[in-house]
Amino acid sequence: MNVRRLRLAIILATFAVFLGGAPLAAIAEEPDADLVAAVQAAERNDFETAIRLLDALVRRDGFNSDAYAWLEYAVRRKAELEQ
Repeated sequence: MNVRRLRLAIILATFAVFLGGAPLAAIAEEPDADLVAAVQAAERNDFETAIRLLDALVRRDGFNSDAYAWLEYAVRRKAELEQ
């Protein structure tokens, strides 16, 4: 394959991704059910439940940054309420 054809193939593939493919943000998975339940618990100030659910979630999925962020929030808010 010569350089010209290779360049054309790359350009066409790029256009196909941008015109016909879904953006990467639209491909995101649905949130974990435990994460949803934990957020709902935190929003109603039930931090014990939120911490329990989030702790189990980060043990199961150590790459879930949302779970870590909500766990930090729940632990901090629980400590603030206990003071």
